[in-house]
Parts: sequence; structure tokens; C-alpha cells
Amino acid sequence: MIGKLLSAKRLSRRAWLHGAVVFSAFAVVGCGSDSFEGEPVDLGYNLDFLTISVGTLTPAFVSSKVSYTASVANSVVSMTMTPRAATAGATIKINGVLASSGSASSAIALAVGANTIRIVVTAPDTGNEKTYTVVVTRASS
Repeated sequence: MIGKLLSAKRLSRRAWLHGAVVFSAFAVVGCGSDSFEGEPVDLGYNLDFLTISVGTLTPAFVSSKVSYTASVANSVVSMTMTPRAATAGATIKINGVLASSGSASSAIALAVGANTIRIVVTAPDTGNEKTYTVVVTRASS
């Protein structure tokens, strides 16, 4: 039945972005129905895990959220981050420095005040990127 229907009508693909998730749907054009069903498509550039060596991420890490904060004492002059890509082969850079998925990064120097750290995840097949930002505030003396 579906094969006959598809051969008689034109197949139309629609995609839309909701947050960081792309939904994709197919519909048969000309059947008098505008209802679509779709499922999330993995874009290959998400983290599924991120921790910091000192302090606490606020809010708690969720891959769909891209902005975080943390506070550290003045005595903390550097920290590391451990990111893990959701897709094998994705590239991760922290402040432009290549990081290994699932391993602690090299030390990230912290100045007194707000320090913006950017974690860029690049999909292995498309080159699409997603940037997570962590603002770490080091207390003054």
C-alpha cells in the first residue's frame, strides 16, 4: 500500500531546527494531510559528558545546554576539563587546543575575575560545530 502510494505521489522531505536538535520528516505531497512524524537526528557535534577539575558546573551538565558557570577560590590558578563527545570521531577543542574525548584537558590558566572557556565540538562527517561556553570566575585575593 505505501509503495503504491509513494509511487503515485511526490515525496517531500522537511527538516526543522529546535534548539540543537534537527527534526526530519517525510510526507507524501498531495494526499491532503499536513501531519508529520519525525525523530531527532544526531548532528554529531554534541558532548554527552563534561566535568571540571575544580568547582561545580552550574547548571548541571546537559548536552542540549551550551552555557555554564563555575566559581573557584583565588588560590586556584588553573583547572582542567574532561569532555566526552557523543559521536565517535568528533573533534573537541578547548580554547582552540585539541582535547581528547573522555580525557582531562591540558591545564587552563585562570586569571582573577571572569574567564570564558569555549569548548568547540566538530562533527566528523559534516564539519558542523557546536560551542559550549563555561565562564569560570576566580575570586579576588
